[in-house]
Formats: sequence, structure tokens, C-alpha cells
Amino acid sequence: MSASFQGGTPIRRGEVRQVRELKRGVQAHVCLGASVTHGSAVVVLETASPKVMKALADLKDALREDALALYQAIQEDHLEATG
Repeated sequence: MSASFQGGTPIRRGEVRQVRELKRGVQAHVCLGASVTHGSAVVVLETASPKVMKALADLKDALREDALALYQAIQEDHLEATG
């Protein structure tokens, strides 16, 4: 058995990776425990709990706001450059 690595760093207990939106909810890899000697125990969790779905909706709102702010900043730069 070996420890799980992603991006050069070992996974740690409680760490969540590979979060994906599914039609039926959210899927994520969650580490239940890890040891240099014994490796790691990672489960693939699929859930549609109200708490997770609210967090997903909040994340989408934050991403939408960031994208709009970036677009507005680009537009302002373009307007300044063109006079």
C-alpha cells in the first residue's frame, strides 16, 4: 500500500479533492486517514445534502461575481486604451 499523491503533495486526513458537480449532486474525494507507512484511505463521496447544495449555489454565485468583475475591468482597460 502507498500514500496517495496529487500534484507532488501527499493527501492528508480530512482533505477534500476533485470536487465535481453531477446531475444528482456533488462528488468529491475525501481522505479518511493517511499514514506514511500504511498509505491512505480515500472515499469517493456523492451527496446532494442541503448543506452541500447550498454551498455549491454560493460558490456559483461567487464565481459569477468574479467573472463579471473581471469582464468589467477588461472592458474599462479596453476603453482607456482606445480613448
